[in-house]
Amino acid sequence: MSRLQPLRPARLRHGQHFTRPRIRHLAVHRGISTPQLHQLCHQRHHLIPTGIEILICLFDHDHLSLKRLPVPRPPTRTQLIQEAVRRLSQQHPQCPVFSVARSPLKDPEDYLVGQSVVFSAEALLRGRGDILHGRRACVIGFGKIGSSVARLLHAKYLQVTVYDTDAVRMTQALAQGFRTASSSTDALAGAGVVICATGNLALRADDFARLANGAYVASVTSADDELELAGLDVLYDRSPAGDHIARYATTGHYFYVLNDGNAVNFLHGASVGVFIYLIQAEILAATAALAAGHPEPGLHQCDDDTRKFIAATWLQVFNGAP
Repeated sequence: MSRLQPLRPARLRHGQHFTRPRIRHLAVHRGISTPQLHQLCHQRHHLIPTGIEILICLFDHDHLSLKRLPVPRPPTRTQLIQEAVRRLSQQHPQCPVFSVARSPLKDPEDYLVGQSVVFSAEALLRGRGDILHGRRACVIGFGKIGSSVARLLHAKYLQVTVYDTDAVRMTQALAQGFRTASSSTDALAGAGVVICATGNLALRADDFARLANGAYVASVTSADDELELAGLDVLYDRSPAGDHIARYATTGHYFYVLNDGNAVNFLHGASVGVFIYLIQAEILAATAALAAGHPEPGLHQCDDDTRKFIAATWLQVFNGAP
């Protein structure tokens, strides 16, 4: 049960549906005035879909109570792919399938993607007269790309805090000299730059309220997979703040989102140079193996000898190795 305070009438309309952060903002920070409450009271149960739950608002004079009913959230594209890979690994495919996702030849690409993310984020900040230096950084996700992002931010003398839901990766981050946080809330506290590298909804709608004023938020993948931005429109006013930078502002709080939450390095080509040929060569080798032989149904990878041959050939062509 929450006591309500007056709210400007223009902010609430009869029959309007709100996301969870919006209704919390109305109830706790701004409230609902008596006339507005009377407008809603003839329909005592007001449903608010949030994607992960439905809030049933029960209006009783000058009080508002919320009852939560869980509903399934549609999976992101990354989650669908991860689930498909998981099922393939647990089941026996009816045809031969070659995977290069975990190939060591992909490591250079992942590392350089992380470097390009930091480059593009810094370029956007400098484009509006701002810089990375002097800010605290938060990296959510310490996989191959996230760890690369963290290393380059650290090399630029930023204080970097890492958070990952995987305890093993957290120990790796700690061993490499990064500050770690026990929760995303702690990681976000005081961060002036937040880079999300999980591919699994790093920031939900509620998390944005925990961002420091003036913080910049960037992603290494698509906004649908990394950031829950849809619920912010009713809580924050969105306006352009520079090339590919959006400012989200409400009373007493504002932050910036780079490239609409999509992979920020795509703005500058996301190039990894000739290193992309390593994994492309392995894909061709896998295709040749499928065409030349008759592999058994199931999951397959190129063998170590094939990968070493690809790497040696690449070095000979692009690095002058004998």
